[in-house]
Amino acid sequence: MIRIDLQIQIVTYFQKDIYIVYAPELDLSGYDKTLSDAHKSFKIVLEEYFKYTISQGTLIEDLKKQGWTFKDLKLKPPTKQKLKSRLSNLPKTFNVLEQNYQIELA
Repeated sequence: MIRIDLQIQIVTYFQKDIYIVYAPELDLSGYDKTLSDAHKSFKIVLEEYFKYTISQGTLIEDLKKQGWTFKDLKLKPPTKQKLKSRLSNLPKTFNVLEQNYQIELA
């Protein structure tokens, strides 16, 4: 079993009757009609992302493409400067918070 502990920035916003939960550091999102269900949708997307990239052996390569770096054997997320272009496409009103996720993959 693989366990991944992850702290990433989460952006939430409401657009056209849908809540969207977006992680600019991974360029992944989930959505649904309620904020709670949008978070659940995002968690599924996040788990599937890690399952797929690990099974294909492309996780590190993909994270590097997303702007992640390695220092002292630890992954570091992209800098805020690198994320500006992703955030500039969002609606003017959104919430940002740091979120911890624990993912266990069989």
